[in-house]
Amino acid sequence: MKQNNFLPSLITVLLIISANCVTKDDLISQLTEKLDIMDNKMSILIQGADGSIYLKEHLSSEGTQPYDDNTTIHIASGCKWIAMATIMKLVELQLLSLDTKVTDIYPEFQNTNPTMTLKNLMTHTSGYQLADEWVFDLNISLQESVLGIAKGGQYPASKVYFPGGTKVGYSDIGMQIAGGMAEKVSGKTFHELFDEYIAIPMGMKNAKFTAFDGETGNNIAIADGLLIRMIDYGNFLRMLLNEGYFDGKNILLASTVQTMLQDHTGDLPVSDEVMEEVVGEVEDSYSFAIGAWVYDRDSDDKPSIYSSPGIHGFENWIDVENNYLCILYIRTDTDNEPEVTDLTEAIRPDILEFYLDESGNYSNLIYLGVLFVFVIMF
Repeated sequence: MKQNNFLPSLITVLLIISANCVTKDDLISQLTEKLDIMDNKMSILIQGADGSIYLKEHLSSEGTQPYDDNTTIHIASGCKWIAMATIMKLVELQLLSLDTKVTDIYPEFQNTNPTMTLKNLMTHTSGYQLADEWVFDLNISLQESVLGIAKGGQYPASKVYFPGGTKVGYSDIGMQIAGGMAEKVSGKTFHELFDEYIAIPMGMKNAKFTAFDGETGNNIAIADGLLIRMIDYGNFLRMLLNEGYFDGKNILLASTVQTMLQDHTGDLPVSDEVMEEVVGEVEDSYSFAIGAWVYDRDSDDKPSIYSSPGIHGFENWIDVENNYLCILYIRTDTDNEPEVTDLTEAIRPDILEFYLDESGNYSNLIYLGVLFVFVIMF
């Protein structure tokens, strides 16, 4: 009798699984309903580490020209990952190390923030606030920006909220200093470094760093200024998923990627004063990798999802446990950013489910379902 019920039960399980799968149309519908908070246009890319594209769409409201494959937008803080990867190449070349003291390159910091290291600058533990006039000013150079942060000039020196390395506080200023260090030790501009180590080897088209908020100016914004195509950003994320390799080329060493993707700050106290400006309601701890937030952890408590979002709505993440990436390619008013963030958090589980289904990774789930029914019936 039990054996006679096996086949119907198996069919029921498979039907339940297939009926609950998220489809491409489901995802597009969720995004289309919210185009008003995205300046009426956005693009989405869901891609596996092997390069397989599971969804790439350019969406727009009626009467609005959509983005296309060659569109470049300013991605604000989304550039942090790429900027820090550029600097990590100099660590690979032993021109810098994560333990390099800032005062070794800029003795001007000796009287204001002498304990800072390169690692502190790259992991939001520098002691500085989000940004100030030394980052905003379009007309000074990057070197002038860094020296102004240290000792002042036409603006006051940047305020130090805590000694470098002792607390967590999200800071573009810290990364600005890191970019200046890269220029100093290499003898090249940051534009040249980015082109040489990242943009050209990865075939990025029209990707370039800018001044703050995408403006034209001499003061390159290391942590906030990059124009880039969606597919090029996707290729960068795919390189991280492949431990530094892109289309057979070694862009970063595997050890470099592993270092970048560590949680460098989860055990540090938080500077409420600095973080409040960024997140509003401050939490007890924040986990930062180099250039990215740690968004989630796997069952072994290891970081598994990383993201480097931008304040104009640009969203992205890599999932190292499930080996895929997603980009929500958006440039909207900063007032809409909280709603875009909420949408992203709401849709991320559906995107994962869609990816698992489309990539065939649901086969394990189906197998378990069959095994479960088999055990029950026999």
